[in-house]
Amino acid sequence: MDCIVGKSYPTRLGRLHLLERPDVSRLLVEIPEELALPIGDADMRVQPRMLACLQTWLEEMAKFCQGRAGAQNTSPTFGKLYLTSAYRALGTTAGYGEYADCCGALDSQDDYGHWSGWAIDCPTRTSRESFSPIITIEECRLSAERAGLVRPFAEEWWHFRPCREIIPDEG
Repeated sequence: MDCIVGKSYPTRLGRLHLLERPDVSRLLVEIPEELALPIGDADMRVQPRMLACLQTWLEEMAKFCQGRAGAQNTSPTFGKLYLTSAYRALGTTAGYGEYADCCGALDSQDDYGHWSGWAIDCPTRTSRESFSPIITIEECRLSAERAGLVRPFAEEWWHFRPCREIIPDEG
């Protein structure tokens, strides 16, 4: 399907117009495999400051894993982040079912959406379970918070972006 800027597409919030957004792809950096792996065919690029947040998130989770291993008198195995989405070019259809975003119309409404390189989708269970001992959801969320990441949409528990203080002011 050809996605057309200005045309409206169905989303879970009703029909929304695909907004024109700048092409930021030249500003993005690749997320190294040592840090995160894709689930599916995710484009593993983000803004450089977002990459720093992801690195800190992984380091904070490793601290919890190390603490759990010490308490259990075992050796830790440090995991990785697993991402279902990072950068998505404007007009990219993503998701399925009630979370389908036809032509990225919903994403284009968010100034810091996937199109901008400031958002990732991370199923935290998969990431937590890559550590041994496994860290808890609370430890994972606290690690994200310490890394400066927030979940801007409560209904999307997998969607993260940096807090406002980390994202540079465009204005």
